[in-house]
Amino acid sequence: MNDAEQDRQPSTLTPLPSPTAGAGSADLSTASDDPAELRVLLDRARERLLFYESYDRIIGENIRRTGELMLESIAVREQAKAQAERANATHAALNARIESSRNEHQALVASLRDELDTLQAGLDRLRSRLDASPGDAEPASEGPQASPVPSPSEANPEALTTPPAPPPSARDDEAGEPLRIDVIAQGVASAATALSLQRFLGALKGVIGVEAREFAEGILRLQVTAHRPLSGGDLAGWPDGAGLRVSQEQPRILEIELSPNAA
Repeated sequence: MNDAEQDRQPSTLTPLPSPTAGAGSADLSTASDDPAELRVLLDRARERLLFYESYDRIIGENIRRTGELMLESIAVREQAKAQAERANATHAALNARIESSRNEHQALVASLRDELDTLQAGLDRLRSRLDASPGDAEPASEGPQASPVPSPSEANPEALTTPPAPPPSARDDEAGEPLRIDVIAQGVASAATALSLQRFLGALKGVIGVEAREFAEGILRLQVTAHRPLSGGDLAGWPDGAGLRVSQEQPRILEIELSPNAA
């Protein structure tokens, strides 16, 4: 252990020595003029003086070390106070981060709930349209049979072997496998505009469903499932589509660009 480490060690008080029996004041006085006796008394006085001097040094040293211990205790108390303040600040910052994360999580959950509600509404509309499809097709197929007008087969029996073709139905465009069309919109400024476009496409005739694939940096990607291709003319009635421009139009891809001033 070096001198610096020794200085940092807590000081200890030196115990005071017990007084030893020595010459008293009465023992140092005499009425004799004998030099030998006076010399003995002088030696005793010197011994007594040395004892008091050493006793005074020990007391002074203990007083000095007591002061050092007091200063060390004050420094330790201040250090503990500073550490407690830093711990409190760290705890407060951690609580603030936890609260911020909780708020962000709640906002994300609310956004997901809104999107789920929108998807559920689209599914309900699709289910209603699918449930209504058989009933809508029956009148179209039964119409020619219920007609009281005589058919050409009554005049020509050979016509029974080649029945006439049924009239075109309003749902001929819904026959066959549904198409999956990618709709890409650039310049979408807000989530409200993206949601408006999704809802508008979902309400178009022949559209089965619309699913959001990506929305980042103003680019919205939607996948539309429909019984027919889409064109730029289908977006003419979109309220938020003022100034839009069709940049690509194919049977399975429809790409549009919105005006910067669009909502």
